[in-house]
Amino acid sequence: MTVNHTGFTSYGSVRTVIVMQENGERVSLWLSSTVLLGLFFRLKPKPGERIGLKYLGKDPKNHYHRYHLIVDRDVDLTPLGGETDDSREYF
Repeated sequence: MTVNHTGFTSYGSVRTVIVMQENGERVSLWLSSTVLLGLFFRLKPKPGERIGLKYLGKDPKNHYHRYHLIVDRDVDLTPLGGETDDSREYF
């Protein structure tokens, strides 16, 4: 994924990202929805990370476009100190 590209609409400039699909094809994803832009801002996918994006349709009550975004990245699960020691092996 490549970030920080700009597209232009009749409403003004919007951010775009270039995403490589599993088949190797590159597509431009326009972050023209504030909901979609907010997901990218919150999850901050980086170049080289795999993402999953699903369009969930329009919200029936509020009529905004809904999306689900996941980022495939390693998560640090080392204990922080407040966990209960139940003396069992999980791994």
